[in-house]
Amino acid sequence: MKNTVEQLSIPALIINHIYVGVIITIFYVWVSPVIIDAGFPGMSILLAAEILILAPLVFLHIRMSAQKQSVAINDVILFQQRLSFKSFILWTLLGILACMIVYIPLYPVGIFLRQNWFEWLPEWYFNPAWRIR
Repeated sequence: MKNTVEQLSIPALIINHIYVGVIITIFYVWVSPVIIDAGFPGMSILLAAEILILAPLVFLHIRMSAQKQSVAINDVILFQQRLSFKSFILWTLLGILACMIVYIPLYPVGIFLRQNWFEWLPEWYFNPAWRIR
């Protein structure tokens, strides 16, 4: 019988998402110039950040939540049942559609912000595939 685990509040969920993004952004800005000058694309820094920062922070957060609540790690991770193939395809397509509905209308906003507020940032910051030739 599994213990009931404490659900995070909405503000706690938002903070848990934002602080990881801030740490990855700091890592990206700090390491990118060196890696790009060495001839590698900026995307390599983002991939390294997923391995070196994102994965350990997520695991650490889950482990700390389990210890705080005195439960096993598997009890903290909810929704562990596999989806059927049909549900997997449906949710994948709905996710792609949702991304298109959100990102396509917001693309001009991103261009406006880049050109008017963040023009001082280097090209590699916006284009992770960019590299010095």
